[in-house]
Amino acid sequence: MSDETPRNPADLTHLNLRIRESLRRELEEQAKAHRVSLNYEVTSRLQQTIEQVHILTLHQLTENTGRMLQPLLERGHELNLQGDLINAVETLITRQLLPLLAAQVIADPTAGAIRQQIDKIALAIKMIDNEAALKLRRAHTTGAAQ
Repeated sequence: MSDETPRNPADLTHLNLRIRESLRRELEEQAKAHRVSLNYEVTSRLQQTIEQVHILTLHQLTENTGRMLQPLLERGHELNLQGDLINAVETLITRQLLPLLAAQVIADPTAGAIRQQIDKIALAIKMIDNEAALKLRRAHTTGAAQ
């Protein structure tokens, strides 16, 4: 084990580096143009490169997350629209038709036909709910809408 103590990440350190003369000249010209030392120009560019890699990684992660979530969001929007339609139909039935039928404002045989249609609507809503739950389960287990 070495007797040296670990370096603090904020400490300055020396780095010997071999580069082509043409690159050194280009860096020196850029340093003069920016009115900074060659050392500052090189360290700034290295730091910028590291930050750009982190930004690129975050950008790629964001894009990948968006691609994976998009089908689920679209499916959720479809389900919201279906839910809105179902809620509207259920509201129409419970607040309008059933009170009229209970008060016998609508008489037989029309009342009987309306009750049959309400039963069919209830069955359709149940089927839609079951299919929506199945599709959500598939989307959850496969990571994409089916």
